[in-house]
Amino acid sequence: MGFSLRVKIAFAFVILICSFAFVNAQSQEYTFDHLTIEEGLSQSTVYAITQDAQGFMWFGTRDGLNRYDSRKVKVYHTDAKPGSISDNTIYTLLSDSDGRLWIGTSSGVNVFDSRTDRFNHTVHEENNEHTLSNNTVDVIQEDSHKNIWVGTRHGLNLLLSKDSLSFLRFVHSDEDSNSLVNDDVRSILQDHEGAVWIGTSGGLSKLIYKDSAHYTFTSYYVPVNHPTQLKGNWINSIVLGDEGRLILGTEKTGLMIFDPKTEKFQALNWIRESDANTEAIRTILRDKNGDYWIGTMAGLYISNPQTGKLVRLKNIPEDHTSLRDNSVRSLYTDRDGSVWIGTFHGGIDIHSPLSKQFQEVTQHDDLHFKVAS
Repeated sequence: MGFSLRVKIAFAFVILICSFAFVNAQSQEYTFDHLTIEEGLSQSTVYAITQDAQGFMWFGTRDGLNRYDSRKVKVYHTDAKPGSISDNTIYTLLSDSDGRLWIGTSSGVNVFDSRTDRFNHTVHEENNEHTLSNNTVDVIQEDSHKNIWVGTRHGLNLLLSKDSLSFLRFVHSDEDSNSLVNDDVRSILQDHEGAVWIGTSGGLSKLIYKDSAHYTFTSYYVPVNHPTQLKGNWINSIVLGDEGRLILGTEKTGLMIFDPKTEKFQALNWIRESDANTEAIRTILRDKNGDYWIGTMAGLYISNPQTGKLVRLKNIPEDHTSLRDNSVRSLYTDRDGSVWIGTFHGGIDIHSPLSKQFQEVTQHDDLHFKVAS
């Protein structure tokens, strides 16, 4: 079996390896509505998006938490009043299976109480090991056992009590091989086997957790061209692919596939001659149809493994239905299947699968892919 066919079967990413079919058609079925400062958004940089149990959309920005009811935006800012949110910089959001809204900020974790419209929050305390390991919270995820995992800039935390907001900390130790690969946690995913995968700025960890006394960490490192390559092991995003494989979005090594069975990485880096910013994969989403949405600093890519088509979407100044900004920071699919895109400078773009509009693409870009072993 040839190398190309082996990769195609093993990674189920036909478009990225075999067909190289980049679409710059004159009409595309991807048009967007927009939610911006003009519509009430508190700030144009949107780091996080989620939908709560009541159907409200929530947006974490660089200046405030926003709730959207499809008509108007309500903004939550920190202030001196009791029960306000702890910080205005919101990095991550989670609506858990019990209907709680979790907010990760640059000043700890907040839990929103919808009955009182107030926030409970917890922060790092130097002399209390059951508090957060660090106040800057980049990711919060829930696993199949309803465990809440909190990734900070200095360690991973497991919530022990939802009432007292106490935590069990996991940090890296050079002297302990059974520890987190790196303390700067950027992404968390649980696979179908129950393993928790932690993407950090220094590699990938697999955590098998039974209880506070029985757990194992296994560390993996992304192969880089040079051992000293800056941010070569920085993993921003993890999604689950076919047959249990992990799709990794990295900061400097592009798009990667990791196969837990073989413990091997496969680089699927695309190279644009005019723009190297596609190396920085900030976020990945797999939608309800199985398409992969890939957010970069240079636009949004959508890969359809069934049709072998890859579409690149970007801002077109003369087209008000195109993306507002090319730097994509967050992606989310709501209950209706609409995709919400948080950008760095342009607020939020919304694509509805029911939309039948078409946009004109007037600028063509050459896109080249290279498969690295």
